[in-house]
Amino acid sequence: MKSKKVWIFVILAAALASVGFLSLDKIENPQAAKQTEPTTSNFTVDYKELVSRIKGKIVHEQFDRSKPRPYPRSIYITEVGNLNTRHLAKDAQRPNWSPDGKTVAFLRGNDLMTINEDGSDERKVISIDKVFTHCWHANGKEIIFSDGDTLKAVDISTKEIRIVEQVKDHEFKGVDISADGKALVATLRVSGANGVYAFNQTNDEEYKLGRGCSASISPDGRLVTNNIHTHREVRVRDFGTKIVKSTLYAPENMKFDNHLWSNHQDWMACVNEGSQNNVWIYNMVSGKKYQATNLTACNYPDLYVE
Repeated sequence: MKSKKVWIFVILAAALASVGFLSLDKIENPQAAKQTEPTTSNFTVDYKELVSRIKGKIVHEQFDRSKPRPYPRSIYITEVGNLNTRHLAKDAQRPNWSPDGKTVAFLRGNDLMTINEDGSDERKVISIDKVFTHCWHANGKEIIFSDGDTLKAVDISTKEIRIVEQVKDHEFKGVDISADGKALVATLRVSGANGVYAFNQTNDEEYKLGRGCSASISPDGRLVTNNIHTHREVRVRDFGTKIVKSTLYAPENMKFDNHLWSNHQDWMACVNEGSQNNVWIYNMVSGKKYQATNLTACNYPDLYVE
């Protein structure tokens, strides 16, 4: 009788799997087998804990799903401790805080723009042919940007441009630099696959850290994020040795993406994937994660810790 029940279960499981109700893959982690909507039952409790631990502000995209694709995007600022989101710039994407947390750089079409935190002094820095990503240089005077297979830096005041890195036949999809400007990391795409790469700015050495995306570097230049293909875990690698030092896990029943280390060694921001996109903040020491917004369409967050 016992054997008959086992066979009935096997047949039922196979039938459910065939129509997508049950995944027979990764049975060691059934919670990660199916992505569901974000769970917010602990949002209030966890958010209060987050507010008690840091004071900061998040600049991020907000896109409008009610419009046809590609969705219109604008930039907003959400303070940690205040869920009221403040509009900053229209028709804008990929925001980044300046090193002093007073200015935001962003893209509007092919234009690289800057705007003050209070919404004043919006200005165009430069137009770029094949721009996709950018970040502030550690010196606060330049912005590093992609132009196809080349990373360049533009001086905000003089508009002088210099080449930072070039990787032939690759496309830069993300870039970040350490607080001292000595270590740079990037997500590069070639032949349909993404990889995380390291660029030592002191000796011109460059090498691949691993397959995946969300290349971001800790302020001290020692650790690099590497979101693997499942988007359910991020490997934190040593910049010099490539060794995995720790692993961050996505919120329960979710995938996550677009990780970016803040200006503080202990904190990083990202978004969850799905139909309800919110900003999440991770403590890099404990690995604890906190939902930091209660919106529906966030992307590309950058956290500045005050």
